[in-house]
Amino acid sequence: MLQELHRLTSGSFALLLVLNLACATALAQSKKNRPSKKTDFSQRAALLTEAKTAEPIALPVPVNAIVLPDDWAKSPDAVLSIRLASKRPEHIEVRRVAKGDGRLYLEVRDGNGALTGDAEVRFGSKTLGKVRINEALWLSLKPRIRKLAIEILGAGGSDPMKLSTPTTLVEVRGRQIYLNGEVFLMKGAMARDLNETDADYVQSLGINTLRGFEALADAEKYGFMNISSLNFGSEAPKDSMTAPDQEFEQRIAKSVVWLQQNGAKPVASPATLLLQLGNEKTGAGHLPPGGGAGTVAHRHVSQLLVAVRNAAKTMSPMLPVGYANQDVGFLVPDCMGPLHAQ
Repeated sequence: MLQELHRLTSGSFALLLVLNLACATALAQSKKNRPSKKTDFSQRAALLTEAKTAEPIALPVPVNAIVLPDDWAKSPDAVLSIRLASKRPEHIEVRRVAKGDGRLYLEVRDGNGALTGDAEVRFGSKTLGKVRINEALWLSLKPRIRKLAIEILGAGGSDPMKLSTPTTLVEVRGRQIYLNGEVFLMKGAMARDLNETDADYVQSLGINTLRGFEALADAEKYGFMNISSLNFGSEAPKDSMTAPDQEFEQRIAKSVVWLQQNGAKPVASPATLLLQLGNEKTGAGHLPPGGGAGTVAHRHVSQLLVAVRNAAKTMSPMLPVGYANQDVGFLVPDCMGPLHAQ
């Protein structure tokens, strides 16, 4: 069977299938080794709080959102137009936000400060509403895996600013992922440099997600979702996790800059399912989840994850963030989200 699979998939790409049996075995072992309620976490907690860990930033909450027609995607050439009564700021950005209700919220804001004043919003030839902006302009729409074209005009006759934003909605409710309001059962593989024959075969196996930053282009081209692996280049290698605190704090700052420079592409893609912030940074571990005192690597990785999570959520409050690690004794910070709950 494996030889036949290799024959069918060799040559143009490397494929890694995650077998349900292996996952079930690992889950059963994790539950078996799970610490009891009487486990003493005091040593571990003390170690983790020694470091200068940033506070997790709060996520924006939509208010007074202007609603787009539910059939907006049937007008692929229509542009969402925002006409400001005041002068248009030089730097406007659009961020996706989720509320857990199956709708996508777009936050139109001034990247250099608060966006204020009156505005009129139109979609194509239809006026959707007028609003007085306080901090940011909010839009609400039915999500689709595509992009929405936006133009922003200001007083004074300046040329419109033309933007586009993905309209894919990814939510985590409890410990389930929802894609555009529906439960999404992730079936993943690691693949890159696909051709059409490869993609057809992979999809025939039921695979719907490709993992890897380099696989994003293939995911967009052939209709997969993507787990974007953002491992900070050379700024945070595994051996640096045990460096002295002062040296490691510099690593954190450089990793945040790396993420800001390299994370824009997956944030702007309709195919991105989640941002993977690091991989195997603490090395292998054999303790049950949360068991024993934390290590220096545990502490440093916790610091790193909070910092890069804050940076990622500043770029896209909606996109879930993740961390991959075989060290089951390492508990990631709570701000990483419920998918990491032990």
